[in-house]
Amino acid sequence: MRYFTISIVILLSFFKQSFAQNIENDSLRSEKLNEIVVTAQYIPQEAKNSVYKIRSIDFEEIKSLGATNLRDLLYYELNLDVFQQGSFSGTGVEIQGISQENIKILVDGIPIVGRLRGTIDLNHIVLDNIERVEIIEGPTSVYYGTDAMGGVINLITKNNLPENISGSVQSYIESIYSFNISGLVNLNKEKNTVVLNIGRNYFDGFNLDDSRKTDWGSREQYFGNFSFKHEFNKSDIKYDFKYFTEELSNLGDVNPNNTALDFISNTRRIENNLQYKNQLSSFNHISAIVSLSNYKRNKNTYLTNVNDDSQELVEKQTDTTYNNTFFVKGQFSHVNNDKQLNYSFGFDANLEEIKGARIKNKEQRLNSYGLFASINYNFLENFSIQPGARFTFNSTYGSIVSPAVHFKYQINKNNKILISYANGFRSPSINQLYLNFKAGPFLVLGNEDLEAEKSDNYSISSYHEIKLFKRNLIIEPSLFYNDVENLISLGPTQNFTRQYINIDINKTKGGNIKLSFSPLDNLHLKFGFSLLSKYNSFVEDFDTDDFIVTNRLTTTAKYTIQKIATSFNLHFKHNGTEIGYYVDRKSGDLIKTELNPYNLLDINLYRSFFKNKLDLTVGVKNI
Repeated sequence: MRYFTISIVILLSFFKQSFAQNIENDSLRSEKLNEIVVTAQYIPQEAKNSVYKIRSIDFEEIKSLGATNLRDLLYYELNLDVFQQGSFSGTGVEIQGISQENIKILVDGIPIVGRLRGTIDLNHIVLDNIERVEIIEGPTSVYYGTDAMGGVINLITKNNLPENISGSVQSYIESIYSFNISGLVNLNKEKNTVVLNIGRNYFDGFNLDDSRKTDWGSREQYFGNFSFKHEFNKSDIKYDFKYFTEELSNLGDVNPNNTALDFISNTRRIENNLQYKNQLSSFNHISAIVSLSNYKRNKNTYLTNVNDDSQELVEKQTDTTYNNTFFVKGQFSHVNNDKQLNYSFGFDANLEEIKGARIKNKEQRLNSYGLFASINYNFLENFSIQPGARFTFNSTYGSIVSPAVHFKYQINKNNKILISYANGFRSPSINQLYLNFKAGPFLVLGNEDLEAEKSDNYSISSYHEIKLFKRNLIIEPSLFYNDVENLISLGPTQNFTRQYINIDINKTKGGNIKLSFSPLDNLHLKFGFSLLSKYNSFVEDFDTDDFIVTNRLTTTAKYTIQKIATSFNLHFKHNGTEIGYYVDRKSGDLIKTELNPYNLLDINLYRSFFKNKLDLTVGVKNI
């Protein structure tokens, strides 16, 4: 049975509106190429000058989707697959078929820590103070080190805030008992900026039937962010404090003796970040980041008497994990767009400590240190090459070198081609190295002999702008191939024991094409189609196809009525058939599974009132 929901988003701005409504027109080229990007760049620059293909989701797109967290925002993105990994493991994302352990998620270039089974839960990443999200597909290990083998998602906080004082209150209501409310206040005077953002998100849980067991557990989140920024003549310094807490509750089935096993998980994140930027001269820039993060997760199991709701803690199924991470990064960049040669180099260090009963010796540390550098050389007027490399030393497995090279050929102002090769890597996590977890008769173990995952990524993409009916049509095709060695995964069960192992072969390949067109001044359309092929490891022992193929189709439409500050938005995604295989434990036979194709469709109406001081979005999800 399919369920659709009705959602309402209300944004009330006071004192002075921070972001005016952006009315779409036919200036698609300006929209695509003149936007400023920062991810994996020497300094902030226009997208047209980058050797990377960077996808940017701006504030207007976030509003049009009514997205309150990163999970909602990424559902309709091509080449990105969002999935739920169990009730308590959260929601993760794959890029180009590369698993979530290899996707690095950043806020203003600072990594988010606290992975659960390799996943950074997208539900934990709220978008209240986010200006845009930048996405790079494929390895960016030169700049971001481990965990960036599949790509990078970088959330950029709001910077262009108005003078004096401004603020907003936002509320989100959904028909499946979901209610969010948050507020933001900004004080910007002379060279000082203070931002305070607090909020609460609540979801009451959802059942597909009338049983006590919850199919989707209840979720309650509280968050708060405080930042202070001071600008000097040619430099600035910014301090951020972030606090996040979540309680997730799942009710179990009633047993014959009128008891049930209920699960409650509590997560807390605390971050302290300090960023410094300085323009030393017209062409020389330095930047530095220092971050201290604390993550705590506690999961309790209770035996509940459904007659009187009394609860008894099940001690053997209680687990608490602590993660403390210190991160520091420094970078120097020389950029002169009038010269042929530009360059950048830097260092970073990541010191991680995990404590918990399920970790060997109840405490382990893992330290990583890196040096990186790249040069950008322009020649023949419209051709540039950017080689780069990173040297990483890891306290567990030693050193590794990760090279990359990117080419850009600017055919003319309306056409360009990007070609790249990048070598990525991911070091084994502390859990994968030192896990010691017993559940009933089963034992799950880490493996201290694991090798680092390594990958080779080859990609080619292009950008073309042509005239169709005297209007701009943008065409963006791309192809990619990933070859991953030593992929880390849980091995088969032997004597009731599973252990992390390296899988020798893992490959993905595919391509996509995106079209953007505005047939009218107030109608903006986007279409996308992709094919993804994943290597089927069972081909080594069984007679099956080498690659398993699936497809995706996305459509976005936005119709704007400028006179009444109103827009109609449609987001559609088709997910093709997904084939899978597993080996039956008893018979040893290969079993084929098939997930039928399905569609996602959201429609909403956005309206701005009182000179952009009140924004209202009303929509229907999962039609």
